[in-house]
Amino acid sequence: MYQYFNMIGADIFMEDLKPKRLWEYFKAICNIPHPSHKEEALARWLLTTIQDMGLEASIDATLNVIAKKPASPGYETRQGVILQAHIDMVPQALPEAHHDFAKDPIKPVIDETGEWVTAQKTTLGADNGIGVAAALSVLADNTLQHGPLECIFTTNEEDGMSGARGLSPFGIKGKLLINLDGEDVNEITLGCAGTARITSLYNSKGTQEGLDTFSWYRVSLSGLLGGHSGVDIHRGRGNAGLLLVRLLLEAGVPAIAELESGSAANAIPRDAQAIIGIPSNETEQWMNRFNTVLASIKQEYAETDQGLTVTFDKTSPPAYALIPTTVQLMLATLTALPNGLIAVEPANPSWTRTSSNLGVLKIKHEAQGMFFMETYNLVRSSDEKEKNEIVEAIESALFKLGATTRKTSSAPAWEPNLDTSLLRTAISVFKTLYNKEPILSCTHGALECGLFRTLYPSWEMISIGPTIQFPHSPDERVHIASVQQFWEYLINLLSMLP
Repeated sequence: MYQYFNMIGADIFMEDLKPKRLWEYFKAICNIPHPSHKEEALARWLLTTIQDMGLEASIDATLNVIAKKPASPGYETRQGVILQAHIDMVPQALPEAHHDFAKDPIKPVIDETGEWVTAQKTTLGADNGIGVAAALSVLADNTLQHGPLECIFTTNEEDGMSGARGLSPFGIKGKLLINLDGEDVNEITLGCAGTARITSLYNSKGTQEGLDTFSWYRVSLSGLLGGHSGVDIHRGRGNAGLLLVRLLLEAGVPAIAELESGSAANAIPRDAQAIIGIPSNETEQWMNRFNTVLASIKQEYAETDQGLTVTFDKTSPPAYALIPTTVQLMLATLTALPNGLIAVEPANPSWTRTSSNLGVLKIKHEAQGMFFMETYNLVRSSDEKEKNEIVEAIESALFKLGATTRKTSSAPAWEPNLDTSLLRTAISVFKTLYNKEPILSCTHGALECGLFRTLYPSWEMISIGPTIQFPHSPDERVHIASVQQFWEYLINLLSMLP
């Protein structure tokens, strides 16, 4: 049903990358659109692919695919092992890509260094497509040595973990879970932050009167690095939506017909756009103030976002717009929302403890002069009390404006357990293979292990993976050599588990 797409160097890509089967599966996954909430085609392909191997596989109501493979000869008495990966990806693209993630395939390419695989102006989906491909490769390879094996491929990890929430424990026999969603080949992850997602909606009446007394512009802010709202939040990168809000507030609040930034709560917005109206008799003064504020912001973000750019294009007056006094209240509320790095672990200041990301912001005309403002925040923390305090602060600020809020999902932190047979074996195998200690870490990113710990407290869990940089952004890339090392480590670990 699905054909590999054509691309420059496709034959070189297929022949030179090792392990070959894993990369072939990854290319097949890239060819099937699978953003969060639109994973059914990939789930059905996984089901058919696994069943064609002659293995038991099923799909549940949330489109999770569960596969089972008998133990290798002589390994029947070993403990049952679960490999787990999520099949959705974060859909982020540069504006000029014109990419429809619901329809268009991802086009992986080897970069100019020859060391990394990336995509063409979109997220790559190595998070977590490489993990999915690795699990498939284990299922397909009958030369490997392992105990009774189950593979769980979950849906919608990136936007609420509904797949993991819908997973039934009945029929799952394994007790040792290896999550394949890690992002550093030399790390074993033992814990993760808890999360909470908050959406809001606010409605306000616009006007048709006096709009011809304004000069109308489409203003675009772009060139930011963005990134993963968990693993990159401590880097101090700008949030495009909030930077544009700040520029408009400090330059002098204009009329607004539209403002939009971001498309996913777990990605730091890289660009933002707005249609604004400036009083025609104040345009020059307003632009001068705007440029002064912009120069200050560029200096502030000189180290983290050197590509920050703002452009103005004249446009025709809209049918309706929000007047400056209304806009003032809305923008001031947005600046009051906690955002970015909020707290670090006192014992280890290099570890992020609490953060918040305004990942989606929209102000748009709906119908008959009514406008809506929509926000989507993702709060992360390893401290449950602190997480709830930030959620309350966000809800309180929006409530004062008159917005309705909803906490769409919440997941607990995964507390590390250093005393498990799985971890001891994982450390021993790593040291034997690479003659060094693995890095033991906790991630500020969210992993489904946080939910699994609550639902299945008897499971022993670790997370491993290849080296992936800049996930949740169009700069996402996976290190080619690390994929080979990840595979080598995984199959040796499976053979050595008790």
